[in-house]
Amino acid sequence: MHSAKRFALAASIVALSLLAPAVSSVKAAQVPNSIETAIDTFNAAAADPAKVAALCSMMKDLAKVAGGETDSNNPAATEATVGAAMAKLPADLKSAVDAEFDLAEDERGDASHPYYQAMEKMASQCPPGR
Repeated sequence: MHSAKRFALAASIVALSLLAPAVSSVKAAQVPNSIETAIDTFNAAAADPAKVAALCSMMKDLAKVAGGETDSNNPAATEATVGAAMAKLPADLKSAVDAEFDLAEDERGDASHPYYQAMEKMASQCPPGR
């Protein structure tokens, strides 16, 4: 995955986990199977302390990237940081996180989307400062 896409993913994960409001309205739309699978994965993984810890660790690392704690002028370093953060995830969670790219353009970053709600439900178990 290219640095720009990984950085965008990192930024959206961090932003949504920190800012996602509890929104109950959901757009009625055709949901890709990968998104449905990701939602199911987040919901199931939320009951697994080891998977929650892995997600929290990844989010903490991605927050460093999104917060400018890495050298943004060095794409290779940013890519390495994001890659290392993603590598901490079990395969099922990595696939669930990567499924964000299967959302329609207008759905990305929409905290009311079930994908982000499921991710936030799991992320809400992270300690402060994730």
